[in-house]
Amino acid sequence: MADSLPPPPESTSHPHPHPPSNGISEDEARLYDRQLRLWGVEAQNRMRCSHILLCGSFRGVSTEVAKNIVLAGVGRVTLLDEGQVGWEDFGSGYWFREEDIGLKVQSSLSF
Repeated sequence: MADSLPPPPESTSHPHPHPPSNGISEDEARLYDRQLRLWGVEAQNRMRCSHILLCGSFRGVSTEVAKNIVLAGVGRVTLLDEGQVGWEDFGSGYWFREEDIGLKVQSSLSF
């Protein structure tokens, strides 16, 4: 199962150490094109600089909510879940690996 996971990012540093003056690189402009058209560069910059804490049980719908927040370009997301990873979590918890079973969910979410 671990073989099907995407490779880790090349750098763990902030993805935009030296953003252009408007704060959005050309790559980001392409990636977030729809959002930029909807709410503009300033709002996207605020999202990129924000930190969101999501608390609860990350199963089912909450997994999708977390994914969509990350894909929207929020700079930092912290997931707080005190439960343990079980086999039933593999249905929607696409970030779990077999070796995570029995660990606290919070521990296994260290991307």
